[in-house]
Amino acid sequence: MILFLICCHVKSQNLEPISSFEDRTLIIEKVQSKTYTNKSEDIEELQSIIRYYMELYGKEYNLAHRPLVVTFPNNYIRLMARNDDGSTALKKIDLYDFSKVYDFQEISKRWKDKAYINIWTRMYSKEYNKWSKFKFVIQVSGHDNAEFIRSLLKEYHRVLNLPIDESV
Repeated sequence: MILFLICCHVKSQNLEPISSFEDRTLIIEKVQSKTYTNKSEDIEELQSIIRYYMELYGKEYNLAHRPLVVTFPNNYIRLMARNDDGSTALKKIDLYDFSKVYDFQEISKRWKDKAYINIWTRMYSKEYNKWSKFKFVIQVSGHDNAEFIRSLLKEYHRVLNLPIDESV
């Protein structure tokens, strides 16, 4: 029920913080206790939760720490920064392939409750028209939020690498 509410909340683009610590804790426990499969509805649910938390707590680390806009074209991750007027800046059109991750590094915790998520993965650069190894980095407000987003991305990687269930 709680996950459904988050997904509906995200789809409405009303990205308000979760009202209480207890609600947030329940959501985290629910996500961590669920076993995701590679079925499209599980992948979409996981993408919605990742999008919600990354857009709520994440910042683009090298574009003046602007809020993120996260999309999932063909199960890849695309990060874009939000302009000061709230519109989407389409300066970054690179795609990150989380089915191919080389290293999930530890969270880089900084002062004033800032943290950085660093993950070595494959990135498709439209400018060079090729895939290459690249360090996926986002700044996150809150050390606990960074740990949770990192765990969601690890789960997303795991789900994308599950064998396809032909019996369905």
